[in-house]
Amino acid sequence: METFLISSAQLLFIVIVYSMAYKSGYNTAHDKAVSTIREFSGPVPELLDRLNETLYEAPEMEDEDQGDSI
Repeated sequence: METFLISSAQLLFIVIVYSMAYKSGYNTAHDKAVSTIREFSGPVPELLDRLNETLYEAPEMEDEDQGDSI
């Protein structure tokens, strides 16, 4: 019976340590992923604005090009 209690206590200790390490690692990985996403998504709105401006100017540029070739 004593062996069973010692084994149970060790198993409980291992489960607690493992779960704390898993949670700590998950939180660290999550924070790093969020910071990486924020870092690389910073220029996205600027690039989208530039793309929209280019798309709005494209028909005007085509009209100018067609006028030159006539």
